[in-house]
Amino acid sequence: FVFQVADFLLAHGRFRGTVSQLLAAVGNTELKPNLASKHLTRHYSDVLQPLGITYEYRKTAAARLVLLELHDGADGH
Repeated sequence: FVFQVADFLLAHGRFRGTVSQLLAAVGNTELKPNLASKHLTRHYSDVLQPLGITYEYRKTAAARLVLLELHDGADGH
């Protein structure tokens, strides 16, 4: 799943939404959202961070949001 997320971000640059929306965006219909969140947290530093991807998790009154963004380093983003 984490590699699917990396591929998605390399193609699209950023994602903002719920984990369920992220699963749909990467085409993963098998993983449950709570496990997907754990995978993101557990593998962020060894898979996503080396690719220049930032990961942020925000809890609001309405939803739990995931913010992922690819930074290429050329212009600070």
